[in-house]
Amino acid sequence: MVLLLVGCVSSVAQAEKPQEYTKEQLEKRAKGLERYREETHAKSFEFYGQVVDLDGNPVPEARVKLSVLRIPLLPFMDEVKRFERTTDSEGRFKVDEGGYSLSLDSIEKEGYEYRFQYSPNRIFRFRPGKTKKAELGQLPEQPVQFKIRKRGIPTLVLTGEAGYQLKPGAGRLFDLLRREWDYPKYLHATQRRFKDWHPDLKLLLEGEPGNYRLLLETPDSDTGIQRIDRELFEAPEQGYRPKVVFPLKAGEGVTTFLYVKGRGGQFYTRIKLIAGAREKWMNIDLYYETNMRGERNLERSLELEREWLRKRYNWDAMKRVTD
Repeated sequence: MVLLLVGCVSSVAQAEKPQEYTKEQLEKRAKGLERYREETHAKSFEFYGQVVDLDGNPVPEARVKLSVLRIPLLPFMDEVKRFERTTDSEGRFKVDEGGYSLSLDSIEKEGYEYRFQYSPNRIFRFRPGKTKKAELGQLPEQPVQFKIRKRGIPTLVLTGEAGYQLKPGAGRLFDLLRREWDYPKYLHATQRRFKDWHPDLKLLLEGEPGNYRLLLETPDSDTGIQRIDRELFEAPEQGYRPKVVFPLKAGEGVTTFLYVKGRGGQFYTRIKLIAGAREKWMNIDLYYETNMRGERNLERSLELEREWLRKRYNWDAMKRVTD
């Protein structure tokens, strides 16, 4: 037993002993790392970019934040240079650096909003070579465009959300002004509790398990809905119809935006719909934002929303009671 314990201690000591290198091995390793740097470090490059809004108009005086990785991510992870460029009168900027890759971090300008979804191509990797490529921003006459959104006038937009697992035959009703939903068979109870509760949108899952039809329709003749596969901050003026249908099979999904003109234009709503079909049910998430003033403007103001909620629920009075 003692001999076995001594053997274990000896093995641990050997395992913990650091590996020693000779001077020649260290020099060879250093030369190898330096050669790795030389081979993978791209030579100096020029990159030409342009900032435009979602309509393609140049955006001058925008601050473009970028990063250059000097060598590939492995084995070194800290050789990153971060810097800014300011766009000229045509929204253009130039980067003259040396490194392995260039990435766009963000774009800032007052009155505008940057989201990475607006410009999916944000990382550019360079290799030593003579041929210049437009997709890498190496041609001054063909700058890579990055998009930002020009904000509208902030207004009162009220938000709501809901998520379900629906089976065929199940449905929901929404009052988009109250930002509340209900089951169709319990609607009478809701209307007794809230006299002004009104169904503006009906959601229904039809079909058989694994082969569905997701239906969204507006119960009122003066309410309409339409699908547009991008986020708008001003609801469309025309193009509304009574219903929208999404045929989906198991394993399929959809992410899109719906716009509702409610009660003859009394309100406008933007809905982000995310749906995924399974064998026995469908997962559905809805995020909706309503301008209840009859304006098509959907530029949300957090300050106005907080003020409305404070008055609606009398938060100041409740705070005094709790204090």
